[in-house]
Amino acid sequence: MSDDELFELPVSQHWEEADKVRLGRNVRDLRVASGLSQTALADAMRVAGLEHWRQTTVSRIERGTQAINMGELKALEAIVGEGVLRGTELEEGMRKAGRRIHDAYVRVKLGLADKALTDTIEQAETARFQVRQLRYLFDAEFAAKHPEAGGNDGQHQEAT
Repeated sequence: MSDDELFELPVSQHWEEADKVRLGRNVRDLRVASGLSQTALADAMRVAGLEHWRQTTVSRIERGTQAINMGELKALEAIVGEGVLRGTELEEGMRKAGRRIHDAYVRVKLGLADKALTDTIEQAETARFQVRQLRYLFDAEFAAKHPEAGGNDGQHQEAT
């Protein structure tokens, strides 16, 4: 689904009547709080690129009888502020979806951190093995060059 198709999805198509009424009440309350008339809101929506908006469109939405799509929702919130969906099932659904996306992001980040930690541990183990090899070679070479030192016959004792 393209972004354009997503923005055309009606957000109130399958809503309960109470949610449609709630959305309409939210639009009215936010519009009034913004100091806009229905006509002024329709004009602002047309400026935002929604040419079909008229005062009657605002009226139908405020009465809960007209569906809006995601593009209209985005434009409405840009004009009157966030809260158009407050108290609706879609708001809760979007909140849950946001939490799921956040949780998935955290799981991915933790997975990446776990992989990085595992890689670091593997690199540390490899480095530790190489240091042991170098100690053994050094001890063996030193013992061969300096038998009077009475070393440990090439066996390096690790400090505890």
